[in-house]
Amino acid sequence: MKYRLKISFSTKDNSEYLHLYPLHIDDKNKRIGISQCIYKKQPIGTFLIDFLNTDFNDKKIAKEYFDTFACYFTKYNYRMSYNNFISKYKTILEDTINQFKVIQNDIKNLINLEYIETIYPLLSKKELEEKKNELSQSTKKNHYLHSFYYLGSSYSNIHLDFRINKSINPYTHDFSYSYTTNKFIDLLLISIFELRRNYKHFRMQICLNCGKYFFPRTAHKTLYCDNVFENGKTCKECASINAYEKTVKNDPLLKKYRNKYKNLNKALSNSNNAKFWDLYQTMQDDGPYYIQKYKHGIITPEEFEKWIDSMKIRK
Repeated sequence: MKYRLKISFSTKDNSEYLHLYPLHIDDKNKRIGISQCIYKKQPIGTFLIDFLNTDFNDKKIAKEYFDTFACYFTKYNYRMSYNNFISKYKTILEDTINQFKVIQNDIKNLINLEYIETIYPLLSKKELEEKKNELSQSTKKNHYLHSFYYLGSSYSNIHLDFRINKSINPYTHDFSYSYTTNKFIDLLLISIFELRRNYKHFRMQICLNCGKYFFPRTAHKTLYCDNVFENGKTCKECASINAYEKTVKNDPLLKKYRNKYKNLNKALSNSNNAKFWDLYQTMQDDGPYYIQKYKHGIITPEEFEKWIDSMKIRK
């Protein structure tokens, strides 16, 4: 059986479906086998982003990624003996990981506008810089990504497959055809095209917090991704907290407000006095309002400090 790389897309909920045939290697009993097709549903663009963020220098991570697609690269078939397969597997694993590194680096260079000279060979050095600045600041970067084929895809390897096995496919009604190819880079190309088709302002960028690639789901400018970073909080949430902490550290009035809030919270936990609860509720409800008024200059520092000082139990 000849396995081809396959991916499908649904416009109903902007999902993508990887068609995977997991390869099982049983070293103890010296057996190899392959499962029925598994349809992996995930948000569109996940396959592309995961590839860009995979550390192929980490042998364990690289092997896990390779094993997801092992039946394609090893050209596995049922007639292969265990020993024959293993002798080829290690060599193919190493060669494929090296190919992944090259492809990953090429795509990152493309995203970061490093192939500008190849795509616009007639422009002068000054014009190339101007073009690079223009593309990095506008949605014309979408058109730049159209030059993805410079990375080596011939397009002729990509086919449409309308055959869908309804007996094992739980997503029969989500998509009507699949893209198939025998070149891994084509899956990445298809993913970029589908992203551009589904998102008008599609762009990829690096999160300033975790350093990983992501693509914003809206046209609004954002510097941080929505992936969970630490303590159950996303990079965007962590950045917001860090920015607030930095602001508090540099602003004595905000620091005074935070200390007052913390002390009040501590007092509330050690007392049943209803007045503490009323004061805590007032500070919790009105605090953000006064902070914003202070930050935007609607009230003076003196007025903000006077309000903070008023947050105490009256005798």
